[in-house]
Amino acid sequence: TDVNNCSKSAMATITVNPIPGKPTITPSGLNTSTPTLTSSSSSGNQWFDNGTAIAGAINQTYHATTSGSYTVQVTSNGCTGPLSDAYALAITGIEAANSDALHLYPNPVDHQLNIEWGTFTPNSLVEVRIYDLLGRLVSTYTLNTNEKWLEVGHLSTGQFIFQAIQGNQLSTQRFIKK
Repeated sequence: TDVNNCSKSAMATITVNPIPGKPTITPSGLNTSTPTLTSSSSSGNQWFDNGTAIAGAINQTYHATTSGSYTVQVTSNGCTGPLSDAYALAITGIEAANSDALHLYPNPVDHQLNIEWGTFTPNSLVEVRIYDLLGRLVSTYTLNTNEKWLEVGHLSTGQFIFQAIQGNQLSTQRFIKK
């Protein structure tokens, strides 16, 4: 009200966004060299390893490539919720257990990654997954064990995880793309 006893009013709409709840982490594939951690939230995730945000790890699932204490935090409509309880993950020497199953060369590689399939069944299909070191799936292929190389020239420079799966057999090797 002003000095002349006149008043003015205006309508305002206020939206209060709820803070997201505390997410939970569900692990899977623990007997593999790249276990998967899944957030209970389908969107807005940010994954952390030992309290440090993992760059680019914002999906519902995270493919871990190293041991650590993992947490996830959800942001929705500009509101950030609490961190999940930590999930302690220990990746053990799985690669050594099947070191004769797969051999990749040259390492580091420019374009053509040669593959020796070792103990994989000859003349049969193998699912190949390429992950970056953040655990993000980069590429998938279905190869026949008669194929002796894979073109990787399209990959950016860096380290990658080559995972081959055939039935119950899994073999994982790291390689460097230069």
